[in-house]
Amino acid sequence: MKANENHPGALRGRGSAVPKVLVIERHLAVSDVLSMALKPRYDVHPLLVEPAATPASIVGAALAARPAAAVVTLALGSLFDSESLVCGLTRERIPVVALETADPDADEAALGRALIAGAASVVSKTDSIAVLLQAVACAIVRVPVYSAENARRRVAASRASNERRTARGRLYALTVREREVLVELVCGRTTTEIARDRVVSEATVRTQVRSILGKLEVKSQLAAVAIAVTAGGDFVPSITGTCSRRPARPYDVSGYRSYASSSGRRASP
Repeated sequence: MKANENHPGALRGRGSAVPKVLVIERHLAVSDVLSMALKPRYDVHPLLVEPAATPASIVGAALAARPAAAVVTLALGSLFDSESLVCGLTRERIPVVALETADPDADEAALGRALIAGAASVVSKTDSIAVLLQAVACAIVRVPVYSAENARRRVAASRASNERRTARGRLYALTVREREVLVELVCGRTTTEIARDRVVSEATVRTQVRSILGKLEVKSQLAAVAIAVTAGGDFVPSITGTCSRRPARPYDVSGYRSYASSSGRRASP
């Protein structure tokens, strides 16, 4: 494979046969362990992330080091945007191997988020040194670690996870009564039926529905139902029980996607 002379890794001293790898970590002890694991094969340069550091400052320091690749721990602090760091490094054409505390194979959404940000691969801290070395080697020569189908599946899992998280965040704004009305809408019941069952006026139910639409930032009942479906039944546990007790005409939301982030606009099927 022909080397890319414009890639930062191609400028690693011009005389050195050992690729330079940057280890970006917040804990010195972990950084030392990673450095020892990589040193037999690479010229390792640790870069500790200080509390006041930002993704932009770390990217700047990485560019000054001119590495062939960077190993980046994703857990760099609750206030540090690790995905922005990965995105910034890859934008500067520095291949990234992301380190995840959890098992990436068990958490496809976490792996998908790193891939969306631009990481070449994601390795768990519990993986063997051989796995880490292979991931770094593949990143340097730009050989895909995952098959296209594997990567697509994990990216899709990440996006679905983000949609569920956003949908649940919106649903938390609803009152208990509004959630109950939304459950009835999910089951396909009309405002007239809801009013009759709850022994309230239809105008009261319509007012509650308008409040639900406003809080969910959508313009139709179908869009509100799509958000509830996206969030999942574990957020509104009574959905299954309610729909099984009464005749239902559930909404068909198959033509609606990403309502957790679309403010009520219909997506193309």
